[in-house]
Amino acid sequence: MKMLKGIGVSHYQGNIDWDKVKPQIDFAILRIGLGDDIPSQDDKQFERNYAECTRLGIPFAVYFFSYAVNKAKVAKEIAHIKRLLKGKTLNAPVYIDIENARGLDWRSISDALMLSIMQEYNLQLNAIGYKMGIYSSRSAFWNEKMSDPWYDNISKWVAEYGDKVNGFNRPYDIWQYTSKGYVNGINGNVDMNISYKSIFEKPTPAPAAPQPKPINTAVKDWQLAAIADGYKFPKYGADGIWGAECESVAKGAICKKRLTYTNRNLTKIVQRAVGVTVDGLFGKNTDRAVRAYQGSNGLTVDGCVGINTWKKILGV
Repeated sequence: MKMLKGIGVSHYQGNIDWDKVKPQIDFAILRIGLGDDIPSQDDKQFERNYAECTRLGIPFAVYFFSYAVNKAKVAKEIAHIKRLLKGKTLNAPVYIDIENARGLDWRSISDALMLSIMQEYNLQLNAIGYKMGIYSSRSAFWNEKMSDPWYDNISKWVAEYGDKVNGFNRPYDIWQYTSKGYVNGINGNVDMNISYKSIFEKPTPAPAAPQPKPINTAVKDWQLAAIADGYKFPKYGADGIWGAECESVAKGAICKKRLTYTNRNLTKIVQRAVGVTVDGLFGKNTDRAVRAYQGSNGLTVDGCVGINTWKKILGV
């Protein structure tokens, strides 16, 4: 794969002229914010940068500066990320920026705690539909604080300024080689990055929602008649769909052998189907008509309206 050239940008670059920038880069990584879910900690240029990259078709990922030195803070930062990315399309990892800052020294916590925090971050990002990546320096973090094999499954964005990444034999996806790059369309310096592996995936179409079964009005009328005769459909009620509850009710076949005055509403449906007087009484005439109906439709001729006869009558 060819070398891909990218930039990392935030509000520090101000209003970027993305039309000028586009021909010079293959991708961008946009800062979205930092820390707890406080509007003042949103990156002030993210919305514009997102809109411009989307408009111009520039592939982009995002990064978030983390202060989560314990698991409780992870949840607050996840809420911040979720709000910032709500309604936005993203087909690359969300990179968590791990570096020291004023009042923040990651080296003060143990490697084991660092690992547990990153695992929690990964778990919570996955839960809201995003893959996780980590940005950090090669010397201070990747080689010292994040050497556990677990990190091998995380997309790595490695900062190592110079002409190559020294002393690092683990696979990585992006190399940030300078913070003093120049790109026409950006005022001042900009972080420059190289990748030999695309971090961007083609968006996976959302699986089609299962289509509801069409309502069968004949089945719904039958369910209502059965309910009127004392039967129950506790889970689905009269939903017009033939399912397990209908099968259970239909097993209680109605026929002349049963009491003449039971199942009167269901009997009326049978009588309409077999073409006899509709009075709700399953007598000799209804019995003969049911047997004739069964014979002409390839059903067992027994005069009893059970599952198969009902399904034929109702067209299911």
